[in-house]
Amino acid sequence: MEELDPDHSGYVETYTLESLLKQIVKYEDEEALADEAHYCARVRMLNESRTPVIIRKYLKQKFESVHENWRRIRIATMRLTIISKRVDVIKAVIHSGSVLALYMRKPVGFKYKSGMHIFLKCPDVSPVEWHPFFLTSVPGDDYVSVHVRTLGDWTTYLRNLFQQISLKNGKEGRLSLYAQTFHINKNLPRDP
Repeated sequence: MEELDPDHSGYVETYTLESLLKQIVKYEDEEALADEAHYCARVRMLNESRTPVIIRKYLKQKFESVHENWRRIRIATMRLTIISKRVDVIKAVIHSGSVLALYMRKPVGFKYKSGMHIFLKCPDVSPVEWHPFFLTSVPGDDYVSVHVRTLGDWTTYLRNLFQQISLKNGKEGRLSLYAQTFHINKNLPRDP
């Protein structure tokens, strides 16, 4: 049985069965027994042709795995890309009317136009929530600024967090935000 299943894979492959059947026919034939070198070359050729089959099976399994999990891979790649875009806050100013102005260091090579907005996530406030804000700085400035009006829980907590940091340090606090920029689609209708 080991001749039929040399890899202990649990099944008999057709080329193995075919080679054994040819071997039986060769043993019956007296002339084939005399040509031992020819027989060894045949067995070697069968073993060499078997390697691509194993590689094809492996590649097929990997392709199916990627095909089934491409959405998960895409989301993981997006998260790693977003996490790598960390932005340092230079200054945070709390204005009257519950408005928080955040001035962030402009990343190298970061270009933007008027009308663009960014999504901000502050891990100290919430590790998963992203909030959109319009950029309020001029594209020629050395910094990127965003004005946040405190209306909800997240923005209120963000303002309180920066207020505590500035009171504790007596100057501008250091807190990291994550930002991702997006263009505004100009084809969408605007509110009157």
